[in-house]
Amino acid sequence: MEFSRLKILAIDDNRDNLIVLQALLGESLPASICYTASDGARGLELALREDPDVILLDIIMPEMNGFEVCRRIKADKELRDIPVVFLTAMGTNREHRIQALEVGAEGFLGKPPDVQELEAQIKAMAKLK
Repeated sequence: MEFSRLKILAIDDNRDNLIVLQALLGESLPASICYTASDGARGLELALREDPDVILLDIIMPEMNGFEVCRRIKADKELRDIPVVFLTAMGTNREHRIQALEVGAEGFLGKPPDVQELEAQIKAMAKLK
């Protein structure tokens, strides 16, 4: 698999988080494409349209939280094979990590992410798809 050409979708309601994440991915996976969505509904639309290799998903968002977004991804026959990695400030919360796995996520990272760990998670998840 050509890791440098990965399509990554990041869903987070905090625009600053998305900008930082795009910068990190630009350094570690410079040829990758990073799509961003600032809410769950837009993230689901982008996932259907762009067919990303990996989805990075925040938990706390208005209207539709990350757990619901993940549930919908995993319930959709066109999206369910896309690996989801929660990327959240709630990383140390055991209950949130368990709930993320229960709704179908394949990975979980805390914010701010370690760049090497983020890159390794993305590459590992892309192999699953």
